[in-house]
Amino acid sequence: MSKPRSLDQLAKILVLLLLVFSIQGCGPDIGSPDPQERIAAVEVEENQERLSRVARDDPEWDVRKAAIDRISDGAVLAEIAILLSTRARSNEELADETVEAAIAAIRSQGALWRIAKDANDPTARMSAVQRVADAAKILSMALSDEDWAARRVAALSLLEDADRARFVEETSDWDLAVSVLEKISNGNELERLVRTVPHWLVRRAAVKGVTGRHVLEEIAREDSDWSVRAAAVARIEDSNTLATIYRTDEHRWVRFNAVTQLADLSLLRRIAEEEKDPQIRVAAIHKLVDPELLRTFLDRERDDVGYAAMAALVDSVPSDSAFWSELFASDFGYEFQMAAVIGSDDPIFLEKAARSSYETEPRTLATKKLNDPDLLLELAVEEGGSSLGFVALSRLIEIADQELLEKIALEDDSIQADFLAREAAISRLTNQDLLERIYREDIYRQNKEAAVKAFTSMERLEKEVRTGEYKWVAGKRIAEIADADLQKRLALDPTWPHRAFNIERLDDPELLKSIALNDPSSSARRAAVGRITNQDVLSEAIRRAEQLEGNEERWVIEAAIPNLTNQELLGELVRSRNDRQAMARISDQRSVFESVEPSQRRTLVPALKDEELLKELATRSSDLRLTALGYIEDDAFLLSRFEKEPWKSTQKRLIAQLSDLDVLLHLLQDSFDRDYRKAAEERIRALREATRFRPDEHWVTPRGEFVERDRAYQSTSRLSTAIGEMEASLKGETERIAEEDRPEQLAELALKGEFDDIRIAAINRIEDQNTIERVATECDFRGVAKVALAKLTDLDALSRVAQHARMSAIRLVAVVKTGQASWTGLIEAASVRDAPESQLGEVLSGISLLPRNNEVAPAVVMACHTYIRRGDESRIPDLIDLLNLYGERPLAEDYLNCGQPDLADGARDWAARNGYMIDSGHGSARARWGSQRR
Repeated sequence: MSKPRSLDQLAKILVLLLLVFSIQGCGPDIGSPDPQERIAAVEVEENQERLSRVARDDPEWDVRKAAIDRISDGAVLAEIAILLSTRARSNEELADETVEAAIAAIRSQGALWRIAKDANDPTARMSAVQRVADAAKILSMALSDEDWAARRVAALSLLEDADRARFVEETSDWDLAVSVLEKISNGNELERLVRTVPHWLVRRAAVKGVTGRHVLEEIAREDSDWSVRAAAVARIEDSNTLATIYRTDEHRWVRFNAVTQLADLSLLRRIAEEEKDPQIRVAAIHKLVDPELLRTFLDRERDDVGYAAMAALVDSVPSDSAFWSELFASDFGYEFQMAAVIGSDDPIFLEKAARSSYETEPRTLATKKLNDPDLLLELAVEEGGSSLGFVALSRLIEIADQELLEKIALEDDSIQADFLAREAAISRLTNQDLLERIYREDIYRQNKEAAVKAFTSMERLEKEVRTGEYKWVAGKRIAEIADADLQKRLALDPTWPHRAFNIERLDDPELLKSIALNDPSSSARRAAVGRITNQDVLSEAIRRAEQLEGNEERWVIEAAIPNLTNQELLGELVRSRNDRQAMARISDQRSVFESVEPSQRRTLVPALKDEELLKELATRSSDLRLTALGYIEDDAFLLSRFEKEPWKSTQKRLIAQLSDLDVLLHLLQDSFDRDYRKAAEERIRALREATRFRPDEHWVTPRGEFVERDRAYQSTSRLSTAIGEMEASLKGETERIAEEDRPEQLAELALKGEFDDIRIAAINRIEDQNTIERVATECDFRGVAKVALAKLTDLDALSRVAQHARMSAIRLVAVVKTGQASWTGLIEAASVRDAPESQLGEVLSGISLLPRNNEVAPAVVMACHTYIRRGDESRIPDLIDLLNLYGERPLAEDYLNCGQPDLADGARDWAARNGYMIDSGHGSARARWGSQRR
């Protein structure tokens, strides 16, 4: 009995039957169950209506494509493309490459424009936009289309610099403006844009393309944003202009850039000696080349200025100079001794440094740079079992002759060698009799293995493989030294236990093919597949591997993928196995990614190299947004998403991905919210720490890298200085507010202060009820609202606030405080089925502005669950405040497990404050975010 047909097969038969009965007069061939016969019929069909029905409804995409190739009417092709793209959006079976084929066949600009405007599938829209020739229409789409991906493709499809410039001027999407601006080559357009575009990031990007000296000087003097001025200064070469900017600009980074461009050594020397800002002094010192002058800074400075002088000396003083010996002997400290050792290659000095009584790290580095075996042996003996003795011994083993290696391997009394030194010495021995003796007599396993690794006798090694204890070591050694004939013999010997080692060294394509396709051993197949580049053979090897079971199949396919270039086969592996390794080798990642089931796409995101696709996912897809954002490195895009993201936890993660120092400094100086300033500060400190030298890095750092690392460190030091200045500025401002007695001045600061800390400090100083009423009525910041409502007790003032306050939550609080309603009644009214969805959120927001009220605690917890299920991101701050006010462990677990990242972060903070540790297990999860979203 035959097996029952699958539902897919039945669906295809049904579609074919419909075709047979609906296409009158088309003949039997067009309704044949054989796709090849239907294709043959389509190729001679003239009736456009019949062809369009086949293009829309045939179950096989290649039949549909053959019909599309025969259709000449652009309007019909547009309808087909829109229909099939809609099916693709719905994940129906009849959607695939046919959409692209239909669009590619259209010659009518009107039909292409219709697809660009009306198709539901973004891929279809983007494909059509790229074929539209009307620049005005493309510009219109780039500026006004609701879909981010369509706007981006349209903007990047603009061909004329004038159209690109107009887009940059008119768009509010400044991240996209930066991308488009990078395509503009017309200098006049760039010079105009750098003066007119409102966003500093776009103007800074425009500066990079400006070549006119006068324009750069104008921007460097007059632009309102310091980072734009700094970018312009970095492109100026005229010393007089740079000197003027250094003296007149108020922002330290602009002045810093001016100094880094200066070539006037006399002015640089004066700046290095007289400038009060240490970072600008550092910039000047890095430009100096006079060793004696640089030495004076070592005498005076032990901070970043002194370290900069040290790096400049390493960069400018010859490696064989006696200067390093003098520097090492001076009492400057560990870092300067390290610089002396890094800067010098003089063997006399290095010996002196290695024998000195100073810090261990400089002595160790000097020992690692020695090349005299006798000297190293002396040091090894003198230092005995100390760490420096072992460093000397390790260096000695690297350059020792066989006689000395034998002494170390046999633990000669004159040399104190640890087990690691003995193992290293044994591995470099060539005396086979001695190696045999060590193998038989040594009591340490690692020394026996080292002896086997050094054997050269094939007979001895083969014996070890078949009967000895170190089969794996011996098998690998044979593969390393065997000739081609022996490699082939062992690769084909089914009794040889380490065939894979030998197969990996074969070059015979026919032999490798035979093993890859037919060998019964999956490890042998895997080794052979890893050596094959023929795509047909790899394809067949993968097909046959699918007949293997479990890990054996996976191992063979994983070995094949790095050599695969067959895009169709790679796509099949992605779709069938969700293989991330295969996805990384796909050239057209977008089409393959979109052909994968939506539920399987998340695991493929880390393999995506198509940055435009990653950006699209981060913009459009809520379920993949967070994953995609984690793999984007474009700082302009990350900053634009930071300003649009609804979740604070995501915003803080985006800050942690930034590497543009200007962007981080803007966030540090301009962010109203303390959490964002703190995240920027943490990122700045992380970047600085990544450039800091540690002793183990000094040991392997050449001169050039040492200097570059120091300059990177000094660059991030500027940001660290800015952190201190920002903290000092805020502290000074809050201290000034603490002494302010004028209510109106305090009210202005509470309502319009530049930072949250300033606003809260101001409202905390206000006691006058009329002024508090004004603040409560006009404020839009929750931190100020909490303090104002706690202080406001006048019933008449509360009644007026209940009517006129800007924030609905404040109005509700005022209503409750005047006795006109109760929180319990408001919660009940907001929780009924027919209540407006926003009502419960307003009630919860109001409750969160007041201290804990035990009478409403149970109702608040239930309302939090209801609101989590509704899933409105605008009320997340309220829910976090309610957790802190009313939360117990079960509610914290609900937040942690509900699926909303900000609430999860709030739960972690609550747990830390209340002494709980978070672990995996069976915690409560009584509500899922958005599970009842209407």
